[in-house]
Amino acid sequence: MKFIDLTSEESSTETTELDRRYFPSDHLIQQVREILDQVRLGGDQVLLQLVEKFDHTLFSRPELRVDQHEIDKAVENIGSGIRHALAIAEHNVAGEECARSRSR
Repeated sequence: MKFIDLTSEESSTETTELDRRYFPSDHLIQQVREILDQVRLGGDQVLLQLVEKFDHTLFSRPELRVDQHEIDKAVENIGSGIRHALAIAEHNVAGEECARSRSR
C-alpha cells in the first residue's frame, strides 16, 4: 500500500493523478454547441423536438412556461449546500466560457 502525504510539497505530482474532475471531449463539446445553436435559432419548436428525441416525451409550448410563483417556490426549497454548489458551477461555467471565447 502506498501512503501519500497530501500536506507535503513533494506530493504535488501524485495529487495531480488523483484529480478526478471531468473534462468533456472536444467531440462532446461540439455536439452540445450544435444543439444549443439549434435551440437559439429555432426556439421553442426546436426545443420541443429535441425533448421528444432525447427524452421520448411530448410537451406543448404552454407546458414549457414556468411562472414566477413556481420559480420562487423551487428556490425556497433549495438547501444551502445545493445553492453553494450551483454558485460554484455558475462560476466555473462562466470562467470556461470566457476561456473558450478568448481562444477562438
